[in-house]
Amino acid sequence: MKAIKGILFVLTGLFIMVTLISLLMPSKVMMVRTQSMRSSGDSVFKYISDLSRWSAWHPVFGQEGITVSYSSPSHGKGASASWTSNGKDNKLEVLSDSAHVFRARLTRSRENPVDYIVSVTPMNNPSEVQVEWKAVIKLSWYPWEKFSGMLIDKMTGPGYEEA
Repeated sequence: MKAIKGILFVLTGLFIMVTLISLLMPSKVMMVRTQSMRSSGDSVFKYISDLSRWSAWHPVFGQEGITVSYSSPSHGKGASASWTSNGKDNKLEVLSDSAHVFRARLTRSRENPVDYIVSVTPMNNPSEVQVEWKAVIKLSWYPWEKFSGMLIDKMTGPGYEEA
């Protein structure tokens, strides 16, 4: 009986310690990917701000077997795209798009929403632009979410690089 009490005491102490450590971790995770392109900022931004054009450059929107439904219009604040993948319903909704900055929110069934901020910035050469894609994920206070936040870049980063 003493051994069981000791084990329970150690496990409880370990759980409390892990929870306290997780409370010191940030509640937001941000991934950033950048890409330089030889094109005008306006032409690049047209492909980013219009969800119906995402199939030309985003791997998820171009996958076989995935049917994406777009709102009408498919650009501007309030525009959205919906699809199902891996048994989960997905919705991407445009929050704003102005001055070469595009903001959208991806919501998936039983997952934290992801806020996207995509900006197109001219470079020194007038025929080149830099596209920066930020994905911001807000985590709950649960210790397992906070610790998994440290691995999100490793798990989802390659998908952003492919896009």
